[in-house]
Amino acid sequence: MQKATSYRKFALSHYLDHRCMWCGFAVEKVLEVAHLDGNRANCKEDNLALLCPTCHRMHDVDLITTEEVIARMKRLQAPRVAGVGELHEPLIEWCIWCGFGIAEGMQAASPVAIGEDAACLCPTCHRRYENGFIDRAELQLRHKHRNQEVRWKKLSKDAGVKAGRTRRLKAAARRAVATRLARRADREGEP
Repeated sequence: MQKATSYRKFALSHYLDHRCMWCGFAVEKVLEVAHLDGNRANCKEDNLALLCPTCHRMHDVDLITTEEVIARMKRLQAPRVAGVGELHEPLIEWCIWCGFGIAEGMQAASPVAIGEDAACLCPTCHRRYENGFIDRAELQLRHKHRNQEVRWKKLSKDAGVKAGRTRRLKAAARRAVATRLARRADREGEP
């Protein structure tokens, strides 16, 4: 069993295919590791599943059941085993628009020219592009920022403000309770 602090690295090293086991989202930097039995101390291979943040939340509230994730995991993910032949379709690219992992054997849409470069789109996003739901300017902007670092601080940018507000509200509630109790005591003590 692995240490609880290294379960993400362990899961990423255990599975060759770094994409969400449920939806196929393939931006490795944001993939999360779900503990299927809900026990963070249990870091065995069969208890860890790579999920995108959305699918992880859906699993946590049972919109996606553990049984469904396990079945999909068995079907899609081949564990990395030293010395054993070719593994499940390695990723060749990920869709620049939605992040869906495009594997070698998958029917991929033709790349879309963006200036001197080309953007890889999954078949669904390519249809959206052809139908005008995604335009060239949006693709150029997404392509320009494709290697941008993940800014984890943005997730907690207002955490301090929220914590301060909560402390102030709790303090105000304690003062209100103390005032009510003091007034009640004064009324009961009056002749």
